[in-house]
Amino acid sequence: MSKSNFFFELYFSDLDLESQKVLQYLRENRIEFVGKDVSSDIVHLQKLYLMSGKKDVPCLFVNGEIFEGAADILVFLELYMKMYSSLSE
Repeated sequence: MSKSNFFFELYFSDLDLESQKVLQYLRENRIEFVGKDVSSDIVHLQKLYLMSGKKDVPCLFVNGEIFEGAADILVFLELYMKMYSSLSE
């Protein structure tokens, strides 16, 4: 499976420090993602609630799987980066 087989959609808030940690990790590691700022667009907040049943950010959707909270998201992203760095060696 290649990196391109993953679709990352991050629901976040520019006002939330935990969201900023996840955004920084994604950007520093050049992981492509679609960002949805719930603090600037009510439609994103409504979609997050419909998909997860919650309004908590950060929330990362990866190919239908939900990762909630910065700690869990960062653990997943670190495993993702390790998996693909070992494949490229």
